[in-house]
Amino acid sequence: MSTTPLFFESVGQSIFGILHEPSAGHNLREAVVICPPAPQELKKYHWAQRQMANRLQLFGYTVLRFDYFATGDSSGRSEEFNLDICQHNIRDAIAFVKASGLVRRVTVIATRLGGPLALKTLESERVKRLVLIDPVLDGSAYLSRMQTMHADMLVESPETAPFQTSDACHRQLLGFSFSEALAAQMRRLSCAVGQLKAKSVYLLQSENAANLTALQQALTASVDEVHIKTVGGKLKWDDLWSLQFQDFPNELIQETLDVVRFG
Repeated sequence: MSTTPLFFESVGQSIFGILHEPSAGHNLREAVVICPPAPQELKKYHWAQRQMANRLQLFGYTVLRFDYFATGDSSGRSEEFNLDICQHNIRDAIAFVKASGLVRRVTVIATRLGGPLALKTLESERVKRLVLIDPVLDGSAYLSRMQTMHADMLVESPETAPFQTSDACHRQLLGFSFSEALAAQMRRLSCAVGQLKAKSVYLLQSENAANLTALQQALTASVDEVHIKTVGGKLKWDDLWSLQFQDFPNELIQETLDVVRFG
């Protein structure tokens, strides 16, 4: 069993990832690719994705978690973060685990912003299973809410907020660069569903999260199995201070693991 930091190439850039490989005698020949949320929400999710990866590795899965271009340890400056490139990163992460020749099936786990990005990517990439955790359904509403949280931060804690002027809301968002081009991409973002190349989709929603029934109905047009589950625990994605803590509910982590293992 090994855990290896590495880089793989995507649209000519170096994308940082961590590959969790099971022991040779306990290899299911199945991979899981974990697609993270937006940088603003990653702190809340980081511990959870590590736990998922470590536990799936023990169960015999190869797991790849990675940083999108211009985030984390991947190449690119933060102001270059781009949703189109993120989709390429997901596609190339899937291709990377498939290229080993040791993997027969791939599951994709995508959280929040990773949800609509994965849905778009899987119109051309075939996988066994897609797991969406509290996916962003409406990019425009999502952007508006983050801008409101940023403005609240400047009012409530002006001495500790990372950016001191209200004008910064248009260039920075909750501590991260956010260009007008990215804002335009975000406003166009949705969970509109094309012809998805996945055998099954699982929609996991935490308490008080957006209702996923409409997305479930849309997915049934192209996917044989679509399941929706509400899991205990409030993630408070819209709470400014909650984003600073790694408070992903254990119930949601366990449900995600069960979906991957048992369907």
